[in-house]
Amino acid sequence: MDLFSPRIASQIDRLVLGINGQVGPRHGRVLAAIANELGLDSLKLIPHFADFLLGGPLRSEIAEARMPYAPARTVGERMAAFSALGLVSETALGFEATPRFRPLLVAAIAAREDVVVQTWTTPPTADMEQLLDRVIEAVPESHIVAVAHRSLAPASNRMLRLYDRLVTLRYVRQHDHVEAWRAEEMTSVEMKLLTPLWYREQPPDDPRASAALDRRGLLEHGRLNEQGRRLRERIEAETNRRVASTWSVLSVDEREQLIEELSQMPEDPQAID
Repeated sequence: MDLFSPRIASQIDRLVLGINGQVGPRHGRVLAAIANELGLDSLKLIPHFADFLLGGPLRSEIAEARMPYAPARTVGERMAAFSALGLVSETALGFEATPRFRPLLVAAIAAREDVVVQTWTTPPTADMEQLLDRVIEAVPESHIVAVAHRSLAPASNRMLRLYDRLVTLRYVRQHDHVEAWRAEEMTSVEMKLLTPLWYREQPPDDPRASAALDRRGLLEHGRLNEQGRRLRERIEAETNRRVASTWSVLSVDEREQLIEELSQMPEDPQAID
């Protein structure tokens, strides 16, 4: 079995989530104050959609696909709230940010950039950039969120461009993972419980999801039984199989070079000597 897909996913997640986890502590108070002035009760969905909205109209199907685990109607209701406050307008091309909304969106991206440059102090090598670009260019049109993200204007800052490339690749795996669990006729509600149980993490308190997994015969005393573990392992294997086709544009040596370079990058400032 090709283990490159989960190995590269682990490095990409480590780096992207390491950046994302710092934005709130460093900049959340200022961003929340700007949001409050606009009449918003929180920053909900703004970090997820800021780059898309700044890049042009955000199609509703892209917005929904970006949030496959959000409760039903969450995205639509939030966009309706933005619209009611005059922050977006809905056109034939999708949701467009109004001039009133753009300063908050710009501030959200600037906060992310600040964290990136404080954390990744060594610019990516030209080889790393070239390898990532080749993979991203090969992403098929079926991966609508990743394709929409790669189509955005590149950031002027090289570090932020690297971050954006890694995010695009996370969207690739997200798409393939969703396709894998849908092929098993699972729902997002069930997956939000199945996955932490599989990782032996603390699962969310969701009686509805627990009842659904129990009806499928996947649980025993609130834990995954053998059937449940096999199901989740099949989903993971199928995810990795699908993702591998995207990475196949690189040779084995190129893949190893890329994963080695990514593994040397820190996910937080404390990791820098």
